[in-house]
Amino acid sequence: MAKTKKEKKEILNKYLEKLNSAKIVVVLKHSNLSVTEITELKKSLYQTKSTVNVIKNRLMQIALNKLNLDTNNLNLKGGQFMFLFSSEYVKEPLEVVNRFIEKVNDKKTGLTKLEINYGILDNNIIGKDAVDELSRIPDIKVSMWSILNILDLPIKRVIETCQTPLQYLLLALEKVQKS
Repeated sequence: MAKTKKEKKEILNKYLEKLNSAKIVVVLKHSNLSVTEITELKKSLYQTKSTVNVIKNRLMQIALNKLNLDTNNLNLKGGQFMFLFSSEYVKEPLEVVNRFIEKVNDKKTGLTKLEINYGILDNNIIGKDAVDELSRIPDIKVSMWSILNILDLPIKRVIETCQTPLQYLLLALEKVQKS
C-alpha cells in the first residue's frame, strides 16, 4: 500500500532527527542477507545502543540533502543499503559490524553479503577507509594505561634523583652525630 505524502513526511522527519542526533551514521551495502542475519546484527548493535534500519534509498537521499551534505559522490543507487545510527558510541558499533562482516562474508567464494560503503561523522562524509580506521582506535582505558606506562619510568627517575641527595645528607648527618 502506497504511503501518503503526510506519512512520507513523518518518516523523513524521523530519519532527519536520527541523522541529527547520531554521533556516527554508517551506510552498509547488503545483498542476500537473511532475515535471521539482519535480526542477529540488530541484536548485537542493540547492546551498543545503536540501531540499523533498512530505508528506501531515495528517502535517505532526500534526508541527506536536507542536511546540506555533499552527496554527489555518494552512490545510493544500484543496491540495497542499511543505515547504522549510533548516538552514544562510535567505536563499539563499528567493531560489532566488522565482526559481523567477517562472519557473513564468504572469503572462499568471494560472496560479499555486507560491506561498509561510507560513514557520516559530525555531519561530514567519511570514506570506507576512515570508518575502518575509527573501528581500530584503541579504547580510552587502553590509551590511558599506555600513557601512564610511558610516564612511569621518567617519574620514577625524578623521584630517585631527588631522594639520592637526601640519602647522602642523612648519612653525613649520622656521621657528624656519631663523632
